[in-house]
Amino acid sequence: GTITLQPLSGGYDARAAFAGDFSQQEATGGKRLAEQSVKLGGSALSIYTRTYRTARTEALDYRILFAGAAVQNWVVQVTVEYADPRDTELEAEFLRAVYAAAEKEIGPH
Repeated sequence: GTITLQPLSGGYDARAAFAGDFSQQEATGGKRLAEQSVKLGGSALSIYTRTYRTARTEALDYRILFAGAAVQNWVVQVTVEYADPRDTELEAEFLRAVYAAAEKEIGPH
């Protein structure tokens, strides 16, 4: 996965921040599967997520997940490409680890 940290100046709109990525996915045939805000591991931090299916085989769906949240005065964005169902658990663990580390190192929301 890819992790991006940026200083936050003002508000954060994850949908707007990922708009170019979403357009690219949709222009290349990606199918939006889910869009929601999630809270991981009992954290109060609300993380915006959107998932696309980028390809499909008999056994696997290839997906890309975009996630973003404001943590204190930083924007933490994550992009993860994975195969479902083979890598779904690893994808979830990676997302939890990134945002848990962000809250620990930057501070709670």
